[in-house]
Amino acid sequence: MNQLRTAIDVLKVELVTEEKHQKLVPTIGERIVHTGGSGDTQGIVTSEYGPVSGLCCGENSNPMAVSLLAAQYTRIHVANWPNHFIPDYLTMGENALLASRNMAYMCKCFVQHMRHEQS
Repeated sequence: MNQLRTAIDVLKVELVTEEKHQKLVPTIGERIVHTGGSGDTQGIVTSEYGPVSGLCCGENSNPMAVSLLAAQYTRIHVANWPNHFIPDYLTMGENALLASRNMAYMCKCFVQHMRHEQS
């Protein structure tokens, strides 16, 4: 039986291979339809621009995930975010920007943060 998973697909620039990172622990709302991934998929992908990494939502604020990618010297990081956030005191955009700046500072890398927009 196939199970849905929250994942980021990281494509190498030359589009020869595809690597996938599966979110380790889904958030409360995601647990309704998603299952957790494994740590095997967490890490960097080598590209012509250097090591590339990606994390989903709250993983971008997880100290263990950030330190793992910092130890692997990621150069470009993709921070993937949903279009909503539960707390009223902080918007999703503010949270994504804060976590992305932290990732850039901690890993000394370029960060592209993306949010899925509602259509």
